[in-house]
Formats: sequence, C-alpha cells, structure tokens
Amino acid sequence: LSLRVLLLLIFAVALSPVLVIGGVRWSGDIERDTLRRRETMSLVAEEAADRAQNVLASAPGLLDVIDALVKNDPCSEPLNDLIDRLPQYSALGVVNAEGSIICTTQEGGQGSSATERAWFHELRDTSANFVQSTAYYGPISKQWMLAAAKKRTNPDGSFAGAFVIGVPVDSLVFRLER
Repeated sequence: LSLRVLLLLIFAVALSPVLVIGGVRWSGDIERDTLRRRETMSLVAEEAADRAQNVLASAPGLLDVIDALVKNDPCSEPLNDLIDRLPQYSALGVVNAEGSIICTTQEGGQGSSATERAWFHELRDTSANFVQSTAYYGPISKQWMLAAAKKRTNPDGSFAGAFVIGVPVDSLVFRLER
C-alpha cells in the first residue's frame, strides 16, 4: 500500500473512537431534546385544557350574576354588550317554562325552541339548578356548541325557564391549539 493510504487508514482508526463517542453523545442529546420538547408540549396542553375548563367552570357563576342583575327583566339590552365582551361565549338566551326562547343575543334565535334539548328537560324535570350539555350542532349558529344553562324560578319556586349561554367548541379547540 502507498504511504498515503496507510496514513489515511491509521488516521481513520485513530479517529474512529472519537467519532463513535461523538455519535453516541449526539444521539443522547437528540433524545434529551425530544424528551424536553415532549414534556414542554404536555405542560402546554395541560395549561390549554385548564383554560378551556375554566371557561366552562365560570359559566355557572356568570349565569348567577346575570340572574341576579336582570331578575325583573331577563331580556334587558345590556346582555348583548356583556356577551360581546366575553368572546369565549357565543350567545345568551332566555328560555321560558314551555321551552320557547323569548330573547337571545344570537341573531335569528328568538322564537326557536329548546324543548328538544336534554339540558332543558333536566332543568325542568329535576332539582338541578345548573346543567352543562354535551356538544351538539347548533341549528342557528351553525357550529358545534356546549350549552351551560341555569334554572329560572318563579317566586313560588316553580320552574320559570332557563338562562342558557353557548360555548362554541371551536373556542375551546382554539385554546388547545394555541
């Protein structure tokens, strides 16, 4: 063999442990970075899920405040402004004891019926004061929604209908995607 080839082989043999050790170390760095990224994304997802849960958990309190503020006139005009300032909610409606929507911040929703909704039956037929629905496709909003509803009562304690607030599933998904 020529001297050049021989020196090249000696050089390759001398450097091979360094290259192998460097490759193993590089592989370990990649695994640690991947693990760190996975942990970070898991924490981010948990935080987003917590924020989405907070939106749903704050609905009963919001409905209690609305009930206290508009006791005499459940269809008062400031409700539109309130919902406009809370982008995580899409609409607020007032339902009478028969299930008719007497007023709503959702354009085109007034006069429609909630009698087909499970949350309405649960509020009307049980002692539940607050109900949160499963996801359903809103026929007027044309989007997937969750309904959070609070029972309205007459002075004698009988069922008077409900306040219902819509939470678009898209707003919760947006929080998770972000």
